[in-house]
Amino acid sequence: TAADTAVAISKRDIMLMLPQDVIGLNFPFDVPAELTELLSARCGFRAEHSAGALDPAAFSEQARPFAVHAARVDEEQLAEDEPAQPAMGSKSKSMDPETARRRAYIEQERSAAKVLKMTAWLSAKIVDTSDNVAHRIEEYGERKTSAAQPTGKDVSHGLVRASSTSRVLARKASRASKKLANLVSDKAGSKVVHKFEVKEDDSARKKRARLIAAAALEGYSDVTDALADGYQAVLSSTQVQSREYASKKYGPNAALTMENTVATTFYAGNTALNTRRVVSVTHHLSKSAKVAAKHAGRYFIRGMKT
Repeated sequence: TAADTAVAISKRDIMLMLPQDVIGLNFPFDVPAELTELLSARCGFRAEHSAGALDPAAFSEQARPFAVHAARVDEEQLAEDEPAQPAMGSKSKSMDPETARRRAYIEQERSAAKVLKMTAWLSAKIVDTSDNVAHRIEEYGERKTSAAQPTGKDVSHGLVRASSTSRVLARKASRASKKLANLVSDKAGSKVVHKFEVKEDDSARKKRARLIAAAALEGYSDVTDALADGYQAVLSSTQVQSREYASKKYGPNAALTMENTVATTFYAGNTALNTRRVVSVTHHLSKSAKVAAKHAGRYFIRGMKT
């Protein structure tokens, strides 16, 4: 519909941005002109690629590691008719060696590589959008604070104490949810990971299925990390600007109350994120990487040398 957005992230990939979902479409050929014309007519459509591949330069510095990873996968797939072994030299600059080795192995399967590319793009957009929102909040807050006139009517000490109590309770709830998520992850995570850990005796078809599943979980981990980073950026900017405004217009008690209120919101949001990140994907993938290390180690070493 007109409220939806479609983005061409390469000449063979389209991301559909829907209210409750993001759907990635990959074509074995260039996206047909008829489809782009249809999308342009029915919804918001734009292309975010240069020379057919994703352009990392279009992303902020914080989001660029995601975008660089996506562009590298993109370039390899556009250049090769057959899957090429991942070139590890560029990726190792933005990832720790263990993560780089694991993903290099996963990306041997082309569908798995496409999953990671699309989630990398989505993660970069989440971080960039959050940074832009935080910047707009900062600009708006500075304008409001500059125009605010002191009223001389500060809030009561009782309200400050109440907001402080709410902040402490929310922080405790956030910590408890994180501990619980870790416990559940330790219990259930190994069982989940076992389903997509590549085995020595796997058939080619089963190996492919496991690699695609592993890529999906890696991508989920990237997106939830990006959501957490973006959430923190927006709330941090909100806290600073609201505190400055309340301090100038009402007084120090109001500033402290506002700071506690935004912090309470932050901890409540963290609690919600923790409940959605029950299985620590990267933790269990790392523990289950023995087969991946055996098969991908030589590619990693060769890439590091380049």
